[in-house]
Amino acid sequence: MPAREVRELSRWTTRHGALVRVCAGSIVDFCGDAVVNAANVGGLGGGGIDGAVNHAGGNELLTARYKLPQVEPGVRIPTGESRITVAGKLQVNFVIHSVGPCYPLSRDEDHREEDGQLRSAYVTALELAHKHKLRRVAFALISAGVFRGARSLQEILAVTCRAIDETARSGDDLSLCAYADEEQFILQEVAASVFIRDKRKMSRTGPAPSSPAQRAEDPSGELLRAPPKEEKPSAAASAGSSGSDAKSHHKVGASNNNNDNDNKNTNGARAPSASDIDAAKVVATRPPHPVPHPVQKAVSATTSTSVSGNPSEPGRQACKKP
Repeated sequence: MPAREVRELSRWTTRHGALVRVCAGSIVDFCGDAVVNAANVGGLGGGGIDGAVNHAGGNELLTARYKLPQVEPGVRIPTGESRITVAGKLQVNFVIHSVGPCYPLSRDEDHREEDGQLRSAYVTALELAHKHKLRRVAFALISAGVFRGARSLQEILAVTCRAIDETARSGDDLSLCAYADEEQFILQEVAASVFIRDKRKMSRTGPAPSSPAQRAEDPSGELLRAPPKEEKPSAAASAGSSGSDAKSHHKVGASNNNNDNDNKNTNGARAPSASDIDAAKVVATRPPHPVPHPVQKAVSATTSTSVSGNPSEPGRQACKKP
């Protein structure tokens, strides 16, 4: 079964330049240096995310938690403090166990003490991360479930974000993991009011386009379209076009040849020009010649030839001497 990962929703920057990512998912699926677990004062495990961390970490993590010293009977991690252990089978090296307050159910009471304890839980967790040089750290939302009592989720997450904004250092890469949809939505709203929007491009987490023709959205929100491709004729179309051109050229050549043949007489004489036609008209308008003497007619006949110069042409043969 492939390993799951948390999904980044937005990213922000603290006042000191630390990177804060708002993510959807569980710290159990986070891959990095460490995770911050929402523990209880007993330090051995409980319900919710604390139990999920124990289950994923296995016996090595459970053994390490049992080895945490008790500061008083039944208390290994006082409220507002943190402890660090190995991570067992988790995809990180360490687990930082932080204990948040349990808020009262009445809104009439003063919550400044609990808010201070919640802030201290995040501050001590970051101090341990800095001490062990852990940069990539994911946080569960401490005291954001049933422990928040009568406090609203917005108020709890506002304390969370302010504590991280004040304590995180430049170079820290922190992830706040929200599991429920309501937590994801409200956490992004609170983060927008506390942190600075980080303008670095997030890694794409959505599905890839189904085809190269599908439009993609750029960071500015504008849609990019690929330029239209130039259509190239296929080989068959090129061959058909070449054949048509050849046939057309052949027809034009044949037509020109036919015109040349029409312009030539079958006996080899050239076609009459405009001057020849005009001369023929002039001749046609002259009076007829007088009939020659029979002797003169015979003499002229012996010296005449056919117009074409072909003596074998019927009706135009040369006359013989008497």
